[in-house]
Amino acid sequence: MKRILILSFICLSFIGKSQHYLDVQVGYSGINPTQWNRTISAYSFARPWLTDIQPFLRSGFVSSIGYSGVIARGIFLSPTLSHQTFKSTAETAPSKTDIKVRWMSGNLFVDIYPRELGLDSVGHSFRPFLRVGGGASALLPRVRLNDSLSTVDDEVYNPVVWSYQFVVGLGARFAINKFIDVTPMISAGYYPNINLEDFRYALHGTASPNLSDIQKLTNLQFLVAISIRLGLPKEEKE
Repeated sequence: MKRILILSFICLSFIGKSQHYLDVQVGYSGINPTQWNRTISAYSFARPWLTDIQPFLRSGFVSSIGYSGVIARGIFLSPTLSHQTFKSTAETAPSKTDIKVRWMSGNLFVDIYPRELGLDSVGHSFRPFLRVGGGASALLPRVRLNDSLSTVDDEVYNPVVWSYQFVVGLGARFAINKFIDVTPMISAGYYPNINLEDFRYALHGTASPNLSDIQKLTNLQFLVAISIRLGLPKEEKE
């Protein structure tokens, strides 16, 4: 217990004397899940009477919240939690099919500011950086047929699918004033293995051997963050 208290005190002292920000991000997220979209394409092909073709899972909105704090000159540590949603909805009266994948991720990033490496203080209003890191994700795929959740073997299809990812990105901080930065960013996440676990069965009503639920995936994100500075450096306080 004593060690935990000492470590907590050190961390709080470190934060109190450092640059640290609360980052709130919103933006656009794009994916191209080839295997899942093949399942959607086969669903539409098997139902030629549909006038509203089931669209592919392509894009959605992403929001996130995170913390960014300096750990060395020009190097920041940035834990982040994010949420994104991808939807596919088609309706040909009297039937309606709705596919939704909610995607929640936790990442730990290292942000490297090349113009600030080795500097004791920062006077730039424009601060480009490179972001590298990774983490874990939980995906919640849902299929609704006529507003009722689809079933697999008489069980409601509502899995929680876990995966992991590696992320690289480029961004830049633009100082608005002493306390607020605007930070546009582009990032790419690579997911080596995501298994939606019976997605094809939930959509088609049968496990077609020609389709697969397993997917490698790249996720591109275009984000804009409002970064709120949680304290001033010691030299500015004085």
